[in-house]
Amino acid sequence: MFARPTEVGARTVVYGALAGPESHGQYVPDCKIMPSLGLAGGEEGKRLQERVWGELREVLEGIREGVTVL
Repeated sequence: MFARPTEVGARTVVYGALAGPESHGQYVPDCKIMPSLGLAGGEEGKRLQERVWGELREVLEGIREGVTVL
């Protein structure tokens, strides 16, 4: 009743994965890029996002070197 059909959910996930750098750190519901709000919004949110990505990248690179390089 409240869930999306499989096709719509899959489309949204693929869109989010293929969207360009302008989508990084943004909320992407219904294939529309929306600005982040709350904890992830503003300059403080941007710093938090960069910190989390840096820590995650270290972990991922420790598992498999080069995995985060485009």
